[in-house]
Amino acid sequence: MPLRLPCLWWVASLIATGCAAPSELPDRCTAQVAAITPDAPILAVGDSLALVAGYVGALECRPNVPATDLHWASSDTMTATIDSFAGIVAARRVGQAFITVHAPTSASVLGGEVVRVTAP
Repeated sequence: MPLRLPCLWWVASLIATGCAAPSELPDRCTAQVAAITPDAPILAVGDSLALVAGYVGALECRPNVPATDLHWASSDTMTATIDSFAGIVAARRVGQAFITVHAPTSASVLGGEVVRVTAP
């Protein structure tokens, strides 16, 4: 019997949360904070391209550094490498890699873009 009261309270809190005002539900800082251009780049093996990141969304979600100081990373460096400071992506083999951008002092991804690499 002692477990029933906490369980009822938990269920009641879930119901109340589900009925909250729309502005209280999602945290807008969990969305993309930096957009990468060009969108969905396609490169041939051996090509390279400079990517650019720019801030989007709510000001309070952005890190306290200029977008030009953001750092870059590739999910698959065998397919596409990226200069972590300059944002220049180089196509190495056919496939695709997810390129991400983050603040210098954090590993939290602020934005990303898929780079597709095709045969030369």
